[in-house]
Amino acid sequence: MKQFFLERRHFFCLLTPALFGLVYLFLCMINSNQSVNLVESQNIYLTRFGVFDAIKNAPQSANLPFYYLVLNLWSHVLGNAVYSMRLLSAIFGAASIFFAFKWAKYKYGAKAGIFSAFFLSICPFMVFSGQSVQANTLIALETFASMYFLQLTIDTRGKQWWFVYTIILILGLWTHLSFVLVLVAQLIYVISIYKKDFIHKKLFISFTLAALAFIPGVILSNLPQAFDASLSTLGEVFSEMSIYERADSLKGLVLLLLISNASFVIYLFTKTKRKPIMPVLLTVVPTTLLFVLSVVFSFVPFSSQWLAFVPAAFCMIISVLLATQMNKRFKRRFLYRKYFRIIFGVLVFVSTSAIGVYKVSQKANYDFVSDFRPAANLLFENIDILSYENEPIVASSEELYYELSVYENSKHQVINSADDWGGLLENGKQFWYVSTSDETLPDSKLEIEEQITLNLDKYSPSYYLYRLSTR
Repeated sequence: MKQFFLERRHFFCLLTPALFGLVYLFLCMINSNQSVNLVESQNIYLTRFGVFDAIKNAPQSANLPFYYLVLNLWSHVLGNAVYSMRLLSAIFGAASIFFAFKWAKYKYGAKAGIFSAFFLSICPFMVFSGQSVQANTLIALETFASMYFLQLTIDTRGKQWWFVYTIILILGLWTHLSFVLVLVAQLIYVISIYKKDFIHKKLFISFTLAALAFIPGVILSNLPQAFDASLSTLGEVFSEMSIYERADSLKGLVLLLLISNASFVIYLFTKTKRKPIMPVLLTVVPTTLLFVLSVVFSFVPFSSQWLAFVPAAFCMIISVLLATQMNKRFKRRFLYRKYFRIIFGVLVFVSTSAIGVYKVSQKANYDFVSDFRPAANLLFENIDILSYENEPIVASSEELYYELSVYENSKHQVINSADDWGGLLENGKQFWYVSTSDETLPDSKLEIEEQITLNLDKYSPSYYLYRLSTR
């Protein structure tokens, strides 16, 4: 059997990322019809504008021009329907699995590459990111592509790889502000290898060029509002990314699996001589740096979207450590230790990932801050069923406007209540007023024709619908 695989090594090395990429795409498409969340709806809404208009109008977003350029190009090819926009994220996620496999295989061998592709394909946060119209999977792709070409650059000293690596760095920095954390981790990695030669060999040029190219991106960016970070926030983000569950809900088997995962990785790390330095740096440095920055500067958020590559990097740490154990030689009487470590590690990680993926499929776009998930798609469907004719929809808040505008059609125009919608009163048309709270009518001239409260599922908020007309 071993000889069979060795003779077809190249074929299986091509098959592995393709196979696990398909597994990943399948898991991402399971929830393709779920309702958009606020961030998704804002990003889809901004595809109606040009790239720099999107940057200008982006509400409290850390996304930069390259991400909006990609979104706009994709929307012009396949449209800006929710399904097609989410497909783009899933494709980026599958591509990041390919580069993670290539890096692990090149640096630590085929077994590490296979483990990496497998573990990334079932990583809960990667699956969630592949179902969401956000920059997460594009950031992961740029992270692992830069890792791979950086390693080629270091090993072959080829100038062409430095050029490719620099281009990827610049694109990453022009995708999302969080890529600065990736750049810092990789800078530390390069300095740790070259030490004094880092200056003598002019290796700083790539990082300097990327930093200079990033300056206009900082000027264009719209940083989020004030954000408070604490140790409890660190636990919440860790819980969300690892198992897609609130930290205060972790108990029983789930908590035991998480503790076992962390303990086992630390144990294997102490038993392994050839350590996966780059993934460790991508896990520890960005997390620590972002936490410190979020404590010092209130406008820097400590959130999962700023650490989208960390769960994937953690998967690679486990993959390399397990592959090293498989290659490690044991005396015959101690072979059981080798097999026990491998089997235990795979079972614990796969079990944790399976629970996390199940949570993602159940909760979909659950918002851990507000403690609910939107159901704008179901809300729009119910309005469509209840309507007698073409009736506009007025959203009481800007957030609700973004979410409903994604599903806007020729029958139902969606209007923001903050905008001028007085024409509806002048024309005497019936229309729907939608809110997430029971509130007074925005105009005394309006008369309630019908009033409905919808509770669409256990995670969604209550939606208040009013069919209105002029008195």
